[in-house]
Amino acid sequence: MIDINKTMSQIDEQIVKDIVDDVTQLIFDESQKLVPVDSGRLKASGKIIKEKDREIIRYTAPYAYYVHEDANGRGFKFLERAIFKVRNNV
Repeated sequence: MIDINKTMSQIDEQIVKDIVDDVTQLIFDESQKLVPVDSGRLKASGKIIKEKDREIIRYTAPYAYYVHEDANGRGFKFLERAIFKVRNNV
């Protein structure tokens, strides 16, 4: 016998996971457009990390934090700006 409630719950979980995957990818793609490029190392260090309950966009170049937080730099808040841009367009 099929448990309809369990099946619907699994379908709902998959839909949510697909939406999170899609939105995370949109944000990552937009951040790749906004990240400043000198050597390309910072841009190349960007990645999406998928964990059981969440997805993380991370830039792993040693200076990523400083570029992101430097209010006088051209990369200021490039990841947050990507989030807002995607949020306004979804």
